[in-house]
Amino acid sequence: MSIRDIIPDLDGVLEHRVRNIVDGSRWSLGVSPQRYEAYLMASVNISGAAYGHTPLDVRVHIALYNIMVMCIDDFTFDLHALQEFSTRLHSGLPQLHPVLEYLVDILHRMPDFYLPYVCKAITSCTVDFINMNLFEKETEDIPLCGHALRWVKHKRALNGIGNVYAFFIFDKFSFPDIHAHIQANPDIALVINYMNDVLSFYKEELAGETRNFIHDRAVATNKSVIVGLTDTADETLAALQAARSILKGQKEKDAMEQFMVGYAVFHFQSESRYYLKELTGSEFI
Repeated sequence: MSIRDIIPDLDGVLEHRVRNIVDGSRWSLGVSPQRYEAYLMASVNISGAAYGHTPLDVRVHIALYNIMVMCIDDFTFDLHALQEFSTRLHSGLPQLHPVLEYLVDILHRMPDFYLPYVCKAITSCTVDFINMNLFEKETEDIPLCGHALRWVKHKRALNGIGNVYAFFIFDKFSFPDIHAHIQANPDIALVINYMNDVLSFYKEELAGETRNFIHDRAVATNKSVIVGLTDTADETLAALQAARSILKGQKEKDAMEQFMVGYAVFHFQSESRYYLKELTGSEFI
């Protein structure tokens, strides 16, 4: 399959809708639009590529959520704003950074697109993501103990928020029966996180990055980094097979398969971010 055959936002409508919101008078992240332009385009591309089976309004909402997550990951935040996030979310107080305030608004509107349990779980996973993001900023120099593989996997589950992106596959309009897909969510979430780790490995090695899941896994298992990479790939494939077995309906199976192809396409088409064409020397996946 040529990745050039899949265009995430063929008619430009998704980008137009997202830009109308982002450029609106109410939207201000406290930085120039140029600062988050790359996040906007990446979010449009991943939403269009991976969630093309969902209605347009759902894809717009996913893109907006992803912009906020990328900002939290990359912006230099006052740690106090992150420390206060969950308390202020639960008490209804204003957040201490506009990115967090917009994120809360996006979470409050999740019931427009997803089932009640899923909305609560998305909020919980988002709080876990911010707490882990804060923890990692506060403990940058903590040494990783050998044999701490469960901690490494736990940390990755939280900071990767794969559960949220797995929940996003099954909107309430097309998939009203939660029983048909909910039990596959942990396996799909693992695939999302680990697939990103595997497809990001090359560019992170080029950059000399060692603070990532694959390197942490190697330390925790007393194995080489390459073995850590192959073990991660093997677990990814096993989880994908498990998810295929768990999903009950053909519609749910098709949605997951469309998501997985689109998720891979996003990585391969983001050449300036992942360098996968440079690695494979090919336009094909």
